[in-house]
Amino acid sequence: MRCGTAAFRRENIYDPLQESIDISSYHGEWPGADTLSRPLLLCICWSISMSTVLIEESELQQFSIAALQKVGISQQDAETVASALIEADLRGVASHGISALSGYINHLERGGVKRDAIPRILVQGPAFASIDGRAGFGPVVAKFATELAIEKARQTGIGFVTAIILEQRQFML
Repeated sequence: MRCGTAAFRRENIYDPLQESIDISSYHGEWPGADTLSRPLLLCICWSISMSTVLIEESELQQFSIAALQKVGISQQDAETVASALIEADLRGVASHGISALSGYINHLERGGVKRDAIPRILVQGPAFASIDGRAGFGPVVAKFATELAIEKARQTGIGFVTAIILEQRQFML
C-alpha cells in the first residue's frame, strides 16, 4: 500500500460544497483502513486534533476536482492539478501536496494565476521548444511541456522543452 502524508490546519480546508467538515468522530486511524481492498490511500494529519484520517485517493481526487471546478477551472485542468497534488503526497512531498489546494484557489482568486490559460510555444525546433505558460497553473503548464517533449522525442530521438510563465510572479507546481 502506498501512503503519503499532508499536514495542514483545519481552517485552511476548502469545502467546495460549503458544508462543514466534521472530523470529531475520528480518533486515530480510520476504522477498517487495514481491510480496504483499494491499494492507494492518502493519510492526512489534522494538526487540530493530532489524529490521522485516511481518505481514499479517489475520494480526495473527486473533492479536489470539485473545489477547483467551483472556482471556474475546466474539468481537464482540475483533473491535472488534483492529480499532481495527490501524487506529490503519495510520493511523500507534502509541501507540494493536497495541503496546497487552498493556496492554489486563493492564488487564483487574487489574480495570480489565470483559470483558462493556454500555454503557447514561443520558439521551437525539431527537438526543442520554449513555451510560455501564460499565467496558468504549474501542473497544467508542466503537462503541456512534457507532452510536447515526448512528441519531439518520438520524432527526433530527443525532446527538450523549457517552460516559463511570463505573466505570473510565482510558478506554482
